[in-house]
Order: sequence, then C-alpha cells, then structure tokens
Amino acid sequence: MMGKAYTCSDCGERVSTTEIVSSTASERAALRDGDYLCVTCRQQRQLTSP
Repeated sequence: MMGKAYTCSDCGERVSTTEIVSSTASERAALRDGDYLCVTCRQQRQLTSP
C-alpha cells in the first residue's frame, strides 16, 4: 500500500520522502495542509524576496 504523494504547492513537483523526513514540524503541517514549497521553490522565493 502506497502512502499519500505530496506535491509542492508552487510547481507541483512531487516531494521526496527524504525531504519530508528532514523537514521541520511546521513544514510537515504545511505539507498536510497543502501549502508546502519544495526546496527549489523555497530557495527561489528567498532569492527574489526583497
């Protein structure tokens, strides 16, 4: 039986199990709520934030 496949809310890329395991509690909560950014999108937002 497969678990739920989580995706980045920005780009739609599937979030890897390794990324989920290494995420913080607040990031895991965001993932469950469907408001999660993958590492790439998070880095892009940090680069473009003023």
